[in-house]
Amino acid sequence: MKKQLLMLLIFAGSLTFAADVFNGLSWDEANKLSAENRKPILIKFDAKWCPNCRQMDRVTFSDENIIRQLDEFIPVKIDIDTKTGIDLAKDFQVTAIPTIVVLDADGEIAYQRTGYQDPIAFSETLKNVQYTLKTNQAVSEKTQIPVK
Repeated sequence: MKKQLLMLLIFAGSLTFAADVFNGLSWDEANKLSAENRKPILIKFDAKWCPNCRQMDRVTFSDENIIRQLDEFIPVKIDIDTKTGIDLAKDFQVTAIPTIVVLDADGEIAYQRTGYQDPIAFSETLKNVQYTLKTNQAVSEKTQIPVK
């Protein structure tokens, strides 16, 4: 019984910690902060029923290295089951989740990828995205290296 309670507390704590990465910002609030601070927006298209989305929350977005890297972005989670989420998914041509989209400070897509990424892969993704934002290049989804 004690072991089950401990596991439940650890699981609940990891969900809370991961949710804090996104700070509950709305799409409009994220855009306003991006404009004010000239920071890129990292969008995670998500749904409560999506197992890979939940796994990214528990594993990837609770990783200390990822949390540090996300300081360079304004992270926002968009639920595709809401009106805003449906509209944004259409705008960004999101057809599956989880999908990560990074917009530069001018609102242009700098990166877009669908699928689960573990902390190691996502850390490399964020490094590549940061590089491309600094050099003003686009990132290829398949190779995740800068392209001209």
